[in-house]
Amino acid sequence: MRPVDHDALEQELRRIPGINAVRVVMADGGEPVEIHVLAGAGKAPKQVVRDVQTVAKAVFDVDLDRRIISVVQMDGTLVLAEETNRITVEGIAKSRVGHRTTAEVTLRRGMELASGVAEGAAASTTTLPLVVRAALAALSKLEPSADHLELENVAHQRVGDRSFVVVSLVLLTPPYEELLLGAAAIRVAGEEDAAARAVLDATNRRLTLVD
Repeated sequence: MRPVDHDALEQELRRIPGINAVRVVMADGGEPVEIHVLAGAGKAPKQVVRDVQTVAKAVFDVDLDRRIISVVQMDGTLVLAEETNRITVEGIAKSRVGHRTTAEVTLRRGMELASGVAEGAAASTTTLPLVVRAALAALSKLEPSADHLELENVAHQRVGDRSFVVVSLVLLTPPYEELLLGAAAIRVAGEEDAAARAVLDATNRRLTLVD
């Protein structure tokens, strides 16, 4: 990220309608690393974040990562941009009919839900590939660039006393291919939940850079 004049950036952001106060924290090189915004309750936090990003780009030609922006609304609600935009696993369901198994994964981003479905042979020893494919199908509804993702492999990995699910995905941006890796610890919710979270771990930052 290119250096920005601290005072000028704060001044421009304060001019955004609905924003009452702004505090920008800069790195030693002059790049913004934290932006704290006090806003009125009349505008959705996600919209405030977009407004901040738009002004920074239009005035200073700087692309701000939404994760460095936090919004506090005047009604007392604290909303972190990372939380309002972060995609999480809402639920996983599996069913079997005859010789076919179906996995459905539901993801959430803020108030938005998206579900994806994948089907495969019931004779398979693991349903983790189905869960990953279903998670990718759901993710593509929230992030269109996820259409370029394909599953390469999914496996268990033991590290010390903990078990993880590791997922490798291929991001297809012809004529190039990029390998993305993600991992998630197996918790009480089980290995399918870990597989879906590993997909999000692999794609969390990369998809925002893909047109």
